[in-house]
Amino acid sequence: MRLKLSLLINIIFLTIITPSVYADPACNAAMGSGAILEVNKNLLKTMNNMAPLRMGSVELISGDDLPSVDNVDSKFICWCKRGPIVLPGIAISFWNNVGIVETSTIPYCFPSLSLKIPLKFGADMSYGQRNTGRLGENKISAQTHYLTLNLLGLINEALSILCLHFVETPTTGIDHMSEVYPWWQNDTWAVIFAPDSLLVANPVAQAACFADSAASVLNKPLDYLYWCYGTWGSRYPNTVTVGSGDAISSYALLVARTVSSQFKSLKITLTSGKHMFKDYCQPVPSLLMKKSVVNVFPIHPILYDKRLSIGASSFVWGVGQDMPIKNKGVMTWAVYQKRDCCAL
Repeated sequence: MRLKLSLLINIIFLTIITPSVYADPACNAAMGSGAILEVNKNLLKTMNNMAPLRMGSVELISGDDLPSVDNVDSKFICWCKRGPIVLPGIAISFWNNVGIVETSTIPYCFPSLSLKIPLKFGADMSYGQRNTGRLGENKISAQTHYLTLNLLGLINEALSILCLHFVETPTTGIDHMSEVYPWWQNDTWAVIFAPDSLLVANPVAQAACFADSAASVLNKPLDYLYWCYGTWGSRYPNTVTVGSGDAISSYALLVARTVSSQFKSLKITLTSGKHMFKDYCQPVPSLLMKKSVVNVFPIHPILYDKRLSIGASSFVWGVGQDMPIKNKGVMTWAVYQKRDCCAL
């Protein structure tokens, strides 16, 4: 198991000792008291987002009101190689939490850990922006963090054993801090580190995103338009600042960009598809995020308890999410991915 004793010690240290040492008034005020407990409570409270649970083509637990995709294999029995031996298993599919993303207008402020890390390098230490541009749109800038230090991580470990997934990339708990990445702070650096963005930097490619926006409203994002994130905006440039029609959509776009970066760095692997039911039945690397099998939703400071397709219109789910009294620009989002599994 990836979650070894050293990682458990880190969890205890970060959740019990560190908050009292690295308390920061602005960060504490933004994330609220007991943020770490609230985040984990909401993660457990929304475990129903693992539905639908299917065994072959039979739906054991319904997920009628949640985004979903069809199974790639409706057979009840699957066959997987374990060394030189081919063994039978039961084909099942569900959605599981693969981590959380924080969007924070305060550099190094971690609400899911109830602390601010006292680092002074990397990102500009000034707080993120939220102002109105020349055309009246919101200009949002925020740092992001991707973490796997949460209670559902233990459940994921058990699921990996059930599915005998041995090749998933080991995680360290805090797998992404945008503050230390130069390309997150500057558009020029973003192009240098992601030259593929130039391929879609043209009016035709951007116009194609209208189709993805329409499909995302119906919870059917178009995977082949990988640079389009529905009503939220574009995958590129992968930087700290975005402009969108509303603040919540802008934060959601930063979340999607962060998850996409995790795929590109191979820290998240593709756990759904035909490859999960044949040969070695293992996750495979994917440099591009397959939007249809990745969902996110906010869990702190204001909970929305259902998975959202990438690019889903905030007119449906964003109502009440941007109350200044409650939401001060420091948010935590759950990330779910569809998992196909040949359980042995």
